[in-house]
Amino acid sequence: MTVAVGENHPWTLGCTIDAAALRNLIGDPESAAALTQDTVARATEVLGRTHPLTLSARIALAADLRGLRDRRQAEKVELAALDDLAADLGPSTSAPSPHAPATAPSGLRTAGDVRET
Repeated sequence: MTVAVGENHPWTLGCTIDAAALRNLIGDPESAAALTQDTVARATEVLGRTHPLTLSARIALAADLRGLRDRRQAEKVELAALDDLAADLGPSTSAPSPHAPATAPSGLRTAGDVRET
């Protein structure tokens, strides 16, 4: 992927998140966390800290850190990512999302909003 579109292209960055997950699966959490940390740095630089791919990488890094038993740093990374996500989405409202289908889980629509399909 790097040769085709470049090291910092979103597709490449997404592939590196997947590669880090595979490293975790084969029992190499230190390498996974290092790769995810590098991906977070590159995604933040290229896409910005609130881009969906960057947020995904930051959440993945928190999971990697938990796997390394660094719970304090994992919580710090995760809370910062969630704060940025909340700030990017804006204040929550009680209105249902226009994109949530009637069969969506109740958390995706207003409580008690039941529509027949």
